[in-house]
Amino acid sequence: MSGKIGAAPTSLSEEAKAKWRELTAESKWGAVLTVCDRDLMAQYCALSARKVKADAMIAEHGELVAGKDGVPIVNPWVGISDKAWSGMFSIARELGGTPKSRERMSGGKGAEGDKPDEPAPLSDPSVDEFEGMSEAEIEALMSGDIGALN
Repeated sequence: MSGKIGAAPTSLSEEAKAKWRELTAESKWGAVLTVCDRDLMAQYCALSARKVKADAMIAEHGELVAGKDGVPIVNPWVGISDKAWSGMFSIARELGGTPKSRERMSGGKGAEGDKPDEPAPLSDPSVDEFEGMSEAEIEALMSGDIGALN
């Protein structure tokens, strides 16, 4: 068992379970996490695995891919990566995984005028990465079959 939070849920992928083991070690978040934090930690680990997969797909296919009619579009995996990161950041703030959240949890006071933790924008939020894609294309993308998009 990993600390007070327990072992990783069996529903997590192997990549997500590896992240669970890493973060729930007593030297990391495991010293403070409890069974009440399991769902948040499971979601964090699932999002981490999704981000790793998305980043691998971006590395393999580039940030731009051919869209309909061969016109370059932002690779939809960029949006998936960005959304996973945003979710991870939100959960990390709740679990004490950012410097400011650890300070707040320990009762420390930040400097006057400090702003809440905010992730840096990773892409243009006005770009809908699925715009113009059919349901079959989105399904192929989500399964990792980029070749099916052409």
